[in-house]
Amino acid sequence: MATKSIFKTVEIRDDKAAKAFLDAIESSRRAQKNIKEPKVSAKQLKKEEIKDFIGKVVK
Repeated sequence: MATKSIFKTVEIRDDKAAKAFLDAIESSRRAQKNIKEPKVSAKQLKKEEIKDFIGKVVK
């Protein structure tokens, strides 16, 4: 996805386009509130445990 496009100036000249743009922003904001972050636990591994794991995956 292009990231430099967020720095461009946008001119909205008619009311219909402005309303559609605002509706899209509001819809996005509502959808964002419904996203739940997955809960993932982490475990510190020792060097030997990492080697064992990689050895099992590579074989």
